[in-house]
Amino acid sequence: MKKIIVFFIIFLIVFSCKKDNKTVESNNPVIINENSTDIDFNHMENLVKNSSKLDIEIFFAISVLHKRYISQFIDQVKDKSEDEQKSFFLQKKKVFFDSIQYSEEEYDVFMANNFDQMNEYINSHKQIQEYLTSIH
Repeated sequence: MKKIIVFFIIFLIVFSCKKDNKTVESNNPVIINENSTDIDFNHMENLVKNSSKLDIEIFFAISVLHKRYISQFIDQVKDKSEDEQKSFFLQKKKVFFDSIQYSEEEYDVFMANNFDQMNEYINSHKQIQEYLTSIH
């Protein structure tokens, strides 16, 4: 549970920090549907699935996909004790990372080593920022 809490605290810090109007350029297309402000989850799944290395765009695609995966279970655990919730979400987090080509450790190391790049990216991708900081 500590890793989950640390993960969300880091994201909140990243999201609340504002840099000068720098943007991070990407070779991949924008991750947002053209006709709406919704996130294109299929595109993100394809980015992660077809990627050859963990970079900033893949990191945030994993973050969005992880949030979407975990969010589907929130109503199932609301009546459980804190310890039961911790255990449940740790198990679901393991299932999620087992389903993609990157490990939780790779993800955590990337996050620890790329704070400035993450801040720039998230500040230039408001839809992702809003999704990751929303409750559901």
